[in-house]
Amino acid sequence: MDEIFISYKSSDKARVKVLVEALERQGWSVWWDREIPPGKAFDQVIEEALNAAKCVIVVWSKGSIASDWVKTEASEGARRGVLVPVLIDDVKIPLEFRRIQAAWLVDWQGTLSHPGFGQLTEAVAAILGHHPTPSRAFEAPRQDDRKSLDEEQEREEKPEKEAREDERYPGYQERLEIIPERGITEEIKTRKWRKIGVGVGIAGLLILGIFAYKLLLPADDPKIILFTASPESIEAGEKATLNWEIRNAKEVEIIGLGKVPLSGSVTVNPVQATTYTLIAENEKGNAVRGKITVEVRTPIPQPGISYFKANPTSIRKGDSSELAWETSNVKEVEISGLGKVSLYGTERISPAETTVYSLIARNEKGESVQKEVTVEVGVLIPPPEILEFSAKSSSGGFKLNWETSNAKEVEISSIGKVELSGSRAVNPAKTTTYRLSAENEEGEIVEKEVTVEVRVPSPPPKIDYFVASPASIESGKVSTLSWKTSNAKDVEILRLGKVDRSGTTTVNPSLTTNYTLIAKNEEGKVEKEVTVQVNARKTHPPAIEPQDAMVKNPERYLTITDYSFHVAFNGTAMIHHVKIKNLSAIAYKDVKVRMRYYSGAGVEVSGDTKTLPVTIPPRTERTYLEGGFVIGVAPSDVKARIEVVGAVPVINQ
Repeated sequence: MDEIFISYKSSDKARVKVLVEALERQGWSVWWDREIPPGKAFDQVIEEALNAAKCVIVVWSKGSIASDWVKTEASEGARRGVLVPVLIDDVKIPLEFRRIQAAWLVDWQGTLSHPGFGQLTEAVAAILGHHPTPSRAFEAPRQDDRKSLDEEQEREEKPEKEAREDERYPGYQERLEIIPERGITEEIKTRKWRKIGVGVGIAGLLILGIFAYKLLLPADDPKIILFTASPESIEAGEKATLNWEIRNAKEVEIIGLGKVPLSGSVTVNPVQATTYTLIAENEKGNAVRGKITVEVRTPIPQPGISYFKANPTSIRKGDSSELAWETSNVKEVEISGLGKVSLYGTERISPAETTVYSLIARNEKGESVQKEVTVEVGVLIPPPEILEFSAKSSSGGFKLNWETSNAKEVEISSIGKVELSGSRAVNPAKTTTYRLSAENEEGEIVEKEVTVEVRVPSPPPKIDYFVASPASIESGKVSTLSWKTSNAKDVEILRLGKVDRSGTTTVNPSLTTNYTLIAKNEEGKVEKEVTVQVNARKTHPPAIEPQDAMVKNPERYLTITDYSFHVAFNGTAMIHHVKIKNLSAIAYKDVKVRMRYYSGAGVEVSGDTKTLPVTIPPRTERTYLEGGFVIGVAPSDVKARIEVVGAVPVINQ
């Protein structure tokens, strides 16, 4: 499997070949030759190579920016987060890929020291998780290496050179003879040892230079030999293990986990897809990075069968029964004898003999659950029926009447076993419920109840008092209703709903309102009415009142004289047809109101503050928001009261 996939225009093949050779010198395997083997489809081979590659390099040129194939391959690399763009022509990269920085190789001549090629190898190494291992056999000798080789060759040629100088100078031997007392042989030996000493000195210097070169040689870059996650995909709540092995590093860190040893493993439990980045750094500060992502899948719930039943479970031969079922968290459902069916539904069946039907439900993971139901085929015993069971008053008490069908035995609670159909006089001392049970030959039982009400006379209801305090209020003020009843079972105040038998509640009518209290019991009901007189609020400012008072205190000049309120089925509280009176000499907009919600008993339960999007001209009274306005959320059975708490003055309009 090749590590790198190169996407390019076929017309650029010659230039791309140079790039491929340079990458392969780094020790990476590259897929770029698009010759398709016999029997394979072109797009199939490319797709397989693209999916298998860990890194995708797209080569942008004058031709490739217009190639749909190149754009498609680049899109796949970008989707996977492994795309590395390269520019070999000075062109504008297609819009969807401009956010990814491209390596500049427009002026590249194939050298490994080019800055753009260095950027490219760093980007590829970051994606692959390891730096390249260059192949030395393909590297050109460095300048220092060439100098050392030249010096060594010169040392090897020097003796021959000196021998040639002896031949060029005929007086050389003569010069040896001018020292007769030492002799020619001794002089030659002396010169020979001098040459040996020079050679040994040069060799020592050479060894010293090599040692110094190695001493100053940069430290090897850190390498990520292994950085994996096992498994790479887990379900929420499961764990994965990160494993790593690093060489040539002084310090290793996994972001989010802190510093770790050069080699080891650690267990992680991410709650969502997480990318772990490993950074290895050597003593020179050179660093390499590796990334691994642990995907977290949403757990697939267990399949369930809500119900699987047959109705009826016993039939005569030739008759039919209906299977009904409902499942949850399943992908497919199968019923024996019927094959695959919908996830829920019904099916009419007519088996020739007693049959056990098995329903099997499977989820996305192939996990299954099973339930069975049996339909018996034979002689059908009809179920028992209660045709009538009633109680009627008669002289001195009540009479129970009943009639059954297909029953073997009939029993009435508090009485015992009775005939299959008949009547019986009863005279209970208190309200009593009688239950009739009818059973057939197969033990099937049906039941029905009837209640005989025995009333004990009770005193009529009474309203001890029902008053409003104060009975006259200004608009916007509140009055307190107080009441007490006796012998009442239910108490209600019209407009407010059911209330306690005794209590108080505050009301805030916008107009003069009559409140009627009704107390009921089994013997009847009584009513009483009180009136709360509402007078217009005396808020007209004096003629000499300055305008700044109207600006600072809008609530003194704005009055809501009428409105409609209701709560929708989903709890949304709305107001409409809101009549607002402006008593000031200036206009207001964005009227801020406070809604107070009260229970049927008059207890404040919640509230909302909203801004009405209206503009109120000076000294007017108009109706606004006829189409309705959402004021908040409230229970369906509350009453609402509204008041102005602020507004934005509109000056010089």
